Parts: sequence; structure tokens; C-alpha cells
Amino acid sequence: MTRLILDDNDTSVQYHGIGWVKGGDDWQKTGNPLEFNATTHSSGTHGDTATLQFHGSSIEVYGTLNPSTGQSTLNFSIDGVDAGTSTARAVSAPSFNQHIWTSPILDDTLHTLVITVDHESAITTAKSANRTFHLDYFIYETASALESGAIQFIDDSDAAVIYSSEGWLSSTNGTNDVKNTHHTSILNGAWVAVPFEGNNISLSLTTTNAPVNNVLSTFGASALVDGQQAVFVPQPGLPFTLWLSNTLSSGSHQLNLTVSDVHPIEIDYFMVTGSTVSSSVPSPPPVPSTSAQASTRKNLPVPIIVGGVVGGMIILVLAATCVFLWRRSHACGDQKSKSKGYGGSWLGRWVTRAQIGRESAVLPRPFRLSFRTRRNTQASPPPYRLKYSDGP
Repeated sequence: MTRLILDDNDTSVQYHGIGWVKGGDDWQKTGNPLEFNATTHSSGTHGDTATLQFHGSSIEVYGTLNPSTGQSTLNFSIDGVDAGTSTARAVSAPSFNQHIWTSPILDDTLHTLVITVDHESAITTAKSANRTFHLDYFIYETASALESGAIQFIDDSDAAVIYSSEGWLSSTNGTNDVKNTHHTSILNGAWVAVPFEGNNISLSLTTTNAPVNNVLSTFGASALVDGQQAVFVPQPGLPFTLWLSNTLSSGSHQLNLTVSDVHPIEIDYFMVTGSTVSSSVPSPPPVPSTSAQASTRKNLPVPIIVGGVVGGMIILVLAATCVFLWRRSHACGDQKSKSKGYGGSWLGRWVTRAQIGRESAVLPRPFRLSFRTRRNTQASPPPYRLKYSDGP
């Protein structure tokens, strides 16, 4: 899942009604530097709505709580179904990055969120104390490919962020921190590594930790991106968020930040731009190529292959059984022949089959020509004797 952050001033958020004010009651029209992108929207008019379409499986709403008696209420619905309410608590001072509401778990598809302004008592003036909710930003999770311009949100407590084993303190009660968490460096040489996919990354500090002159060297910190020295600069009017000064090629990168003990640095979250760009509308499945189709035809289903192997084994077992029975029957026939005096020769077996049941049959004796017989049947010539004569 990827977390995306969306500003209240994004064009995808539609405000309906006459009570919405950009910047809020007690803020300048440009908002406050302590708020995300220095903008908020608020309304004190009953029935005013803010509508947002998003593609994801959950969404959270964050904003600023203005000092009030705690009577403001916002109603939430997802795809036309009521999804709860949020009533502001009483606060004596502005509170930033406050979690207002979280949706239930949804299917990862296109949804419509509607926020409706509601109150326990009627609002009579534009500056009523009940006007306490100031919508600041939305964070939603999605497994879909990202659209152009999407900003990925990475919290300091995200598992993807890797800290050195020593040199950091983790806080979970930061009043003005996103998700109430931040990490503070406490040792010289402490480092943090952030792998990311995109073409730029920002480092956002806590609202009490702005660097002097907007440079990381205030903290004695050095930054590397893909092993190269990197320079981070703030946007005008936003001293707590530092962006990489140069744009990277889209793809996989890693930020490595090393700090010293000159001054503690408090990391709240990171943001990434330029992630995978794709429309949220699903594209039609690709047409397989000819080679792919041929490959598909050649690949037999697994059940057919298994069935063929098992069938072949069964046939082999049956064949072996038949051979065993056939040899056994022949062995029995040979024993019967031997018991009748025919012996185990081929002639004896032939006679046994041909004249079975004829006990009176006269069997010819096999003709055997021995070496002795051959010597007796042809006598050797007499030895040659040389006769000597004394003359005529």
C-alpha cells in the first residue's frame, strides 16, 4: 500500500456552500506557515459540504483546531453511506496537524467522501466560536498506480525509514506532529536512510524545529542522495519542509541523512513526488502475441499431465503382473514335464504339449553323436612304413 497526501486546496476537493473561507476565520487568506502548504478551509454554515473523490482503501482527514468551546461537528459519508461524525474538543490555543476522522476499511477502488458541517446550535455570525474545524489535508492509502502529480507521504515512524541503532529518540505524543510522532537526533553521527521511488523528496521537520536561514547546516547535518551530495531548500513561506534542490530521474533512489550534536533535528515526515504515473482508470488487458499464444497451446494443464503419469504407471504394473503370471504358468508346465521323464529340454517341452494325455506314446531317443562313436565308425589309416631294398 502507498500513502498519498492531498492538500485542502487541491482542485479535486470541491466546496459547496456560502460559508467556506480559505484560510479560516482567524487566519490570513494564505493560511499559516504551520499548516500544510500554509492553507486551510473552514465553514461556519450549517449544511456546507466538502466533496473529494479518491481511489483507495482508506482515508484520513487532518486539520487545525481553533480555540473554541468544542461545539463544532462534522458529519462524514462514503459513497452515500453515513461513516460517522467528529465533534471538536475544546482547546485554548490553535492545534495543528490534528487527526479529525478515519474511514472504515474499503475496497481499493474509486470512492466519494462528503464532509458536512453540522452544529448543536445555530451559527449566527461568521466569527462564531463554534467555527473550530479548519480542513488542512487528507491522507489515503491505495494499491493502485499513482496519477500524475500525486505526492507520496512517508511518516517518520514508517517501517521503510531506517534509523541508526543509536542516536535517536522516538516520540509518540507530539501535539502538533502528523500522527503525533517524530524522531529526534541526540548523538553525533546519527543517521537515517529513506529509500524511495520518484524524482524528488522532501524532509519535513516539527513545527518547533525550523532551521535557521532554512538550511540543514543549522543542525550540522549532511545529506546524500544515491551517494552524491544533496542540497535541500524550503519553499517560500514553508520553513519546516525542505525539498531536494534538483530533480532526479524517475526511479529508485535513497536519501541518507547524517546529523551531528550541534543542534537536535526533529523529523516529522517525508514526501515524494514523481512516482509511477498512471491513470486510475484500469486499462484493457494486453492482447497476447502469436508466440505467447503458441506457448499457451503447448502448455498442458497440470491435471492432464498428472493423469497421464498415473495412467502410465498403472499400465506398467498390469504388464509386469501379466509377465509374472505367464512365467509362473510356464514354470508349472516344466515341472510336470520333468515329473514324466521328459526332462527340461526343448524337445521334452514340445512333446509334453503335443502328446499330453497319451501315456502310451513312444518317444524317440534323441540322437547324440559322441566323440567315441565317431572314432569307432571310421578307423584310422595304418601307419606308413618305409621299406628298404638291397637292390635288384
